[in-house]
Amino acid sequence: PRSKPRRPHSMLLLLLLVVLVVACICYFYTTKHVFIVPGPHKNTPKSWYDVIIVGAGPAGSTAAFFLAKQRKNVLVLEKKRFPRVKYCGDAWCTPALDILDEMGVLQEIEEAGLCKRVQRGGFVSPFGYSCIGGPYGSVTAVRTYAIKRIIADEYIARAAEKAGAELREGVEVKDIKFNSEQGCWNVEDFTGRVLIIADGSTSYLGQKLGLVHGQSTAVCTHQYGMNAGKNFSADGVMYFQRGLLPGYSACFKHYNDDVYFGTYILPGGRATSTVLSKFEQTVMEHYAPVKEVFGGQPEWRERVKTAPIRIGGIAKSYGDHLLIVGDAAGQVDPLTGEGIHTAMIAAKIAAQTLQEMFEKGNFSSKATKLYHQRWMTEFGSDFWWSTIAARALYWCPPILDALCVVGDRDGQDFLDFFGEIMTGVKPKRAFLYCNYTVPVAVELFRQLWIQWVLRREPKLPDCCTPVLDSFDAAKRDQAKKQN
Repeated sequence: PRSKPRRPHSMLLLLLLVVLVVACICYFYTTKHVFIVPGPHKNTPKSWYDVIIVGAGPAGSTAAFFLAKQRKNVLVLEKKRFPRVKYCGDAWCTPALDILDEMGVLQEIEEAGLCKRVQRGGFVSPFGYSCIGGPYGSVTAVRTYAIKRIIADEYIARAAEKAGAELREGVEVKDIKFNSEQGCWNVEDFTGRVLIIADGSTSYLGQKLGLVHGQSTAVCTHQYGMNAGKNFSADGVMYFQRGLLPGYSACFKHYNDDVYFGTYILPGGRATSTVLSKFEQTVMEHYAPVKEVFGGQPEWRERVKTAPIRIGGIAKSYGDHLLIVGDAAGQVDPLTGEGIHTAMIAAKIAAQTLQEMFEKGNFSSKATKLYHQRWMTEFGSDFWWSTIAARALYWCPPILDALCVVGDRDGQDFLDFFGEIMTGVKPKRAFLYCNYTVPVAVELFRQLWIQWVLRREPKLPDCCTPVLDSFDAAKRDQAKKQN
């Protein structure tokens, strides 16, 4: 006998059952695994993000910009409100400027007239030799700009906003916790798949997680002399003094004729932050190159400020669903104290590495370790050479004198080469196999003979050593009284 044909309503019920099963599977997937989807998801709650970044300095905002360009759902939390002051040397060198160009930020700052390109610069050696570039405008091969951080930081943060990142100002982050079961970070009232810590050199969060250890080992001062640019024939000069090595002082001219003056105390030397105030006062009164700029009694835009610097890189800048970027990771050159360009390079590397992680859905520490390896390869390995160079300068100051004499003799070509090395365009080891290696070595022997054998008086006074001696004498007297 023929089988009876199925009724139409039976087929309809079967179809509805299939649709219901598929709908249930889709609902379970989107609610339980929404963070695995690269980029923003329509079912993602507003307080949940692909990446949460703590800190909107150059490192945090640069990472936010490139992640937002990848269509990631990014939240940036900044403790202060823009415009906010960041105490720093204000020097932006070629690698940082290249990234600002890529972000469209440098063009905006230039159009607003808020930056000053260094067109004549150089340095003064401990013995007092001067190596300043030729006529104004002679600097061509090395791009360096003076841009106040109060200006640049906000421009970068706003660029990240325009790219699609969400910026919340005035939010101080104290509470963070990793949820290993769901694979996400709870940051205050927000939840994110990945956390980027970019909270500065003291890095409260990095120390809380046990990845950043101890206090910052370097320090810099920051102040602006009003209208001092009229007396400054160059745009940027470094001043090395024997007692301050491997640290130094520097002046940079700004767009409004303010001149930044600051001193960097770096590890490996005798000087400490306790002598800074007395030292800078002595420099203003007795060190001719600086006294000429500020006139002996400068009018300061604000009182001198001091900021800590974490240098040399931390041993581990990653964890499960976690990256540490910028000053928090100690991504600052031990020889120069410069960290803007390295922070921005690391931030871009972080964004590129996270893009790969989102594609694979793997955010374990084994995956995030790739970020650490990449920034170490890009610039971190050069920190070892910087540390060696800093120690060499402390124990043998005539090295700088030899460099200065050769530089003054060879002119702008040497200064361009010197600038490329000091700003990270070329590695420090390039000094060992360049055209200047032999001439500098010969001049070094000459300087050792002049200074250590003949014991000739330096051309400029060492303002730091007498201050250090007086502090040491005061400590000894105090110790005697206590005994």
